[in-house]
Amino acid sequence: MAETIFSRFRFSRSRFFLPALLAVIGGCGRAPEPSQPQAPPVLVRTAAVSAPGDTLVREFPIFAQESKSARLSFRVPGQLEQFDPILGTKVAKDEVIARLDGRDYELAAERLRLGIAEAEAMLKAMKTGARTEDIEALNSQIAGAQTAAANASRQLRRMENLHSDGTVSDVQLDAAQTTNDAAAAHLETLKTQLAKAHTGARAEEIEAMEAKIAGLNVDLKIAENKLGDTILKAPFDGVIAEKFCDNHETIAPGAAIVEIVDIDSMEATVNLPEEVVRRRENIETLVCRFDSLPDQTFPATIKEIGRTPRRENLSYPMTIKVDMSQAKSTEPLLSGMVGTVSITLKSPGGEIIIPSSALVSAETGASAVWLFDSAGSKVTARAVEVSAITDAGAVISGGLSGGETIVTAGARSLEEGQPVRLP
Repeated sequence: MAETIFSRFRFSRSRFFLPALLAVIGGCGRAPEPSQPQAPPVLVRTAAVSAPGDTLVREFPIFAQESKSARLSFRVPGQLEQFDPILGTKVAKDEVIARLDGRDYELAAERLRLGIAEAEAMLKAMKTGARTEDIEALNSQIAGAQTAAANASRQLRRMENLHSDGTVSDVQLDAAQTTNDAAAAHLETLKTQLAKAHTGARAEEIEAMEAKIAGLNVDLKIAENKLGDTILKAPFDGVIAEKFCDNHETIAPGAAIVEIVDIDSMEATVNLPEEVVRRRENIETLVCRFDSLPDQTFPATIKEIGRTPRRENLSYPMTIKVDMSQAKSTEPLLSGMVGTVSITLKSPGGEIIIPSSALVSAETGASAVWLFDSAGSKVTARAVEVSAITDAGAVISGGLSGGETIVTAGARSLEEGQPVRLP
């Protein structure tokens, strides 16, 4: 029968030839079904259960960074006159790192100093009156002005008499009147100046001059500050980390010139899960280890812990200060070095506390956790008794004992006996 079927389809060009042949042959015996592919292991995080009164040690990755760094810039524009730092060299606090050409700023300050000196001299004269020789000169000018005024007055009277006889025109009379008025006004001006020379200026004039001098002093202070800003000094002891320009370049205000870092004071950033942040009051010690310095450990202290989780991993940033005073090697701890920090947590109140994220609901509705089997990398459900939910986590009154390992992240998507993998 197989030959008949084969010969029937031997010359068939139909695209259904092979499936039809297999279907007919399969009538004599069913082909084995393909095996179901095994699901890949699920990524989870685990933690060891601490017995009542025991401490729990959690490790997290860290990277070192300087606690102090600054990009230095000038507050005023100008051309670099002195700039020769070398990358990696140490600088002391207040050491000059760069200097601008300050000639224009020095001239501006000197101009204001001269203006203040002139204004102060005028103020002194206004307060004390004129000198004797100035008063004598004014008296001489007044005597001359009096003579001129008398002559102008006589000339005006003569012109008036001639005008009444018709000998002098109106234009000539007006000219004589103008000359007389000008001579009288000049005499009164000189008399006022003489009075000021004897008694000094009026109070409001003195106050105006004093205000002018105060404004000039403010301008001078601003000019001196600008002159001082042409010198760039190190704000703290550190190391030249980067240069952003070369000598003799024209620099704009606020443009970064050099970066200085303090390598003697290091920090590290840690991403903490919620359960550790809730138990921050129970943190006893922090110890840092770095991959590039395997034989050393560095104690650390908490500087700050963020209260808002990061969006990318829902962890809370913590900054720690690394104590390098007990360093055993001359090799320095540098920015960017990676390592781990071991955080020791004390179990409060003699209770077993686990992260709330480890709790799941069993089929019966009771609370349960997933136990991690390190030998088979699988999980098994375990019912637990929860007596309370606190900020530190879930308080377990039964079902768990110290030393067991449970899943703390990814627990809600697991099934009995499911293979898992750890980060």
